[in-house]
Amino acid sequence: MSMMPRWGDEEETEKGSSTIDLILRTSSHGSDEAIAAFLEASGGSLKELSLNNVREVGFNTALSLAKCSRKLLSLDLSWCRRITNEALGLIVDSCSLLKLLKLFGCTQITDVFVFGHSNPLVRIVGLNTTPLLEHLYVLEPEEVLLRYSALPPFPDSECVDHQVV
Repeated sequence: MSMMPRWGDEEETEKGSSTIDLILRTSSHGSDEAIAAFLEASGGSLKELSLNNVREVGFNTALSLAKCSRKLLSLDLSWCRRITNEALGLIVDSCSLLKLLKLFGCTQITDVFVFGHSNPLVRIVGLNTTPLLEHLYVLEPEEVLLRYSALPPFPDSECVDHQVV
């Protein structure tokens, strides 16, 4: 398991400690218990966490997230196939600030979780029940990714009407 902090997103908290976003990548050396231990030691200030395709993620990781990562705003558990409805419910209900949960490839997750959790803020994307690009504006809805200016109208001589016969 390798850790890739996104230091460019660092910001100061009210106690003076820094907050980082973290991406964990999979390898043959990780385990659910190791990820859980890491989160219990260091997960308190995380706002964004990506465990995308970390196969080892399971109930121990979910329990540690629920206990120790309550400032989490965004969580990516895509392709984590060992996570259950119950474990996700524990995370989402405990992390009350969570706004975005990505679950692409998590075919084991059912409507039991989707309609059973109690966090009204969270947007769940990546399941069959959510539109594919819905997550793009969840965290920063006022920020527009691309701005296009209107094209000036073409002169009539340059445009050809095509009619379907």
